[in-house]
Order: sequence, then C-alpha cells, then structure tokens
Amino acid sequence: MKESIPGYHWILSDSVRQRKLVALVTGAAQRVGKSIAVELAVAGCDLALHYRSSADEAEELAKLLRAKGRRIELFQADLSIDGQAGKLAHSARKKFGQLDIVVNNAATYFSDSVEELAKGFSKAWERSINPNLRGPVVLSMEAGLLMQKQASGGHIVNILDWAPSAGRVYKSYLPYLVSKAGLEMATRTLALELAPKVRVNGVANGNVIPPEGMKTREIKAISARTPLQRWGTGKSTAEAVLALLNTSFVTGTVLLNDGGRSITY
Repeated sequence: MKESIPGYHWILSDSVRQRKLVALVTGAAQRVGKSIAVELAVAGCDLALHYRSSADEAEELAKLLRAKGRRIELFQADLSIDGQAGKLAHSARKKFGQLDIVVNNAATYFSDSVEELAKGFSKAWERSINPNLRGPVVLSMEAGLLMQKQASGGHIVNILDWAPSAGRVYKSYLPYLVSKAGLEMATRTLALELAPKVRVNGVANGNVIPPEGMKTREIKAISARTPLQRWGTGKSTAEAVLALLNTSFVTGTVLLNDGGRSITY
C-alpha cells in the first residue's frame, strides 16, 4: 500500500533511504550530544552542529565527521537567549536547503536547594528553564513549521530525564526537574500540533555518563540500583534516538533510556 504521508519511509539504512538527510543536533560538541552526532553521521546524515561555548570541541568533531565524507556546518547560539533558538532553525534550514531531523540535546544541570532558591529565585529558575525548556520548545516550533513545508516532513527528538517520566524526584533540583517535565509535556503537545507531517518524540535518560565531580562510591551505588547494573553511555542515547527515527508510526512517545531504574523501588 502506498504511504499516505510523504517521508515516512525514512529508515536510515542506505538500502531504503531515498535521499540524504540533514540533522541539527544541539549541544553537539561534547558528551551525549557528540555521540548522537557521530551516530547520525555514521547513519548517513549531513549535520548542523550547534554549540554554545565549546568552539574548539565543535571544530574538532566537525573535522572528524568531514573526514568521513559528511557535510558538516557549525552554528553557535545561546539557546537561553530570546530569539537565538528560532534563528538557529532558520539558519540551518537556509544553509542546507532542508532540515529533516532536530535533536534537542543541549541542557544545563544545576542543583538548587529550596533555601538557595528563596534567596535568588529568578536567576536560578531562568538558568534551568530558559535553556532546558524555552529554548527547545521555540526551536521545535520553528523547525517544525519549516518541516511542514517540506514534502518529506521531519522528525524532532527531545532529550528528556527519566525522573519526570517515572514519577521520581531528586532533592535540590526543582528548576531542573520542572524544566524537563515541561519539555516532556511539550514533546507530546507538539506531536499533536505538528502532525501529520512532523513526528515529535523523546528519549528520557536515566544514569547516562556520570556528572563531572561525582564520587566513585556514588557512581557504583547508582549502578547497583540499576537493573542492568551499569551506567548508560552517549552511544546508548544515540541508539535510542536512532530507534525512534527508524520508526514510521510513532509520535508523542517517550522512550526510557534508564537501564530499568524506573521499574525499581
């Protein structure tokens, strides 16, 4: 039966993909974002690599991926600043002439106790809400509207956190958790708003790559509480992103990438 919605035969394997895809990855210079960019390049995508301050790392990654025959363009933006997220979508689309995939990976991760919030709420609130929620939502809206104009549509994947998905909380992370919970709801809402030509899904990361400065005993304790008895990696997140991209009838869904932590007490 003929596909009724153009572009939903986009499996990334060379045997079925009809054309080169262009993917925009935010926060692509380091850690999880870098892994996602690498795996998308391996899958055959050209890439718009976004960074905020990691210019040297972004240039190094671009050089590596260009050596593999991919077209790579770099885009600097602070997604917490009004106007820069929307401009990023339009700049990438203009540079490549198309925009097929957006992965909203860039985020901040700050600890804020209630006592600290009471002393300076606005600043602490905005340093999580602006880059983690407002920026990705604006980028998704602008990119989604551009994708709707393409015959092939598009796909947006937001990198979320397992805690809101599983109904868990971390102490002293109120603004961060609210930002990620909001982005999860935005993922589902945008899936409805941008359908049928644009699919929007999320990957909710659990313990993936220990934060800098985390003590070894805490790393081991978290591994012990995880059914798979280990931490996830940037590549495991990239695999989850690719799994969603390789579907054709899934939208508004959040895929837990947490090693099973959400099913434990």
